[in-house]
Amino acid sequence: MSVNWSALLESTKILTPKLMLPVCILSAFLLFSPAHLIAAIGLSQFVAGNRAWIGLSFLASASLLISHCARTYLPRGIKVLNLARKRRFRARALSEDEKQLIRGYINNNTRTLYYTLDDGVVSGLVREGFLERATSVSNRETAFAFNITDWAYEYFTDHRELIQKR
Repeated sequence: MSVNWSALLESTKILTPKLMLPVCILSAFLLFSPAHLIAAIGLSQFVAGNRAWIGLSFLASASLLISHCARTYLPRGIKVLNLARKRRFRARALSEDEKQLIRGYINNNTRTLYYTLDDGVVSGLVREGFLERATSVSNRETAFAFNITDWAYEYFTDHRELIQKR
């Protein structure tokens, strides 16, 4: 007897997390609740006669939920961690002009400063995620508002030595 794995895997598509979560919770309740509670709701004989099937449904639903979470959230989490690692590495290699610009935010305790669009230092810091353009409307003659990102503000506030003059 051969198993058609592709058909078996295809049939698991109907086993969505919305369906598996209640199955997992119910089977865990039936397996791990105290005997007096199961007896009080009248399921003692059912649980005793079907403990193996209840256990199998618990293991199957829990493993499907875990695999769904791993497929959904693990790649995103790894991407976020890699981005944070790259940003911290880049923060340790700022040029003197970039340090001076970021010092303006940290020393003045502000989140917004105004720069021209043709400033290469500002453009580089925007591209690398340290700054972001706050508005597309110029508030001053040719200057635009640029905000320091939350992570950059917190990181450089905690690590002021990275932006000190040499």
